[in-house]
Amino acid sequence: MIKKFKNFIVGQKIYWKLRHIISPKVWTHYYENSVSKRRDFYSEFIKKKYIKAIFEFGCASGPNLFNIDNNVPWDLYYFGYDISSAAIKYARKKTKINSYFFSTKINKKLFKSKINSWKIKKFDLSIYDMVLYLLSEIEIRSHFEKYKEFMKYLIIDDFHNSNEKETNMAYFSKNYEKILLDFGFKLIKNEPSGYVSGNDDFFKRNARRLIFEKE
Repeated sequence: MIKKFKNFIVGQKIYWKLRHIISPKVWTHYYENSVSKRRDFYSEFIKKKYIKAIFEFGCASGPNLFNIDNNVPWDLYYFGYDISSAAIKYARKKTKINSYFFSTKINKKLFKSKINSWKIKKFDLSIYDMVLYLLSEIEIRSHFEKYKEFMKYLIIDDFHNSNEKETNMAYFSKNYEKILLDFGFKLIKNEPSGYVSGNDDFFKRNARRLIFEKE
């Protein structure tokens, strides 16, 4: 019962918005996790595809960005969004690079403003690293309907299941291949997630890293 309650709590948006109150050093720990092996995947993908402009939904205090910053040898444009103002504040303190933008707000006008100011046409890569599970399918569809025109490659590291919906009370699987196909994104790779959570059978069955390309 206690485990189910804990799982339920971490599956709530408000928990992540106020996480720093419960765990004051949480965003420091996230930042320090930038050296994690699993985050190297993003840097390698960016070098392979010669990515120059990145959007990240649920960027926290920037662990993926700072891994990329340490491993990619060219200048980048980066737009990081997170629901937590504390996480965004921490990320801003860690970099003064003008082409790195962090925000607790996201809307189409802001997207267009940054793209125009950086003189780019769209984001070459959009990252959704263990965050979409917090959104309902309706919210996810609304998001991609609004921003699909600004994206080329997507990397979604989350809980995907193309056969059935599963849950462990914190996380719910979704069929991201079906959802994204409706917005013109083709699944080009489906592999085990880089994120590991002990011997949780739900994670073993559903935690996947998916790469999509806009057709």
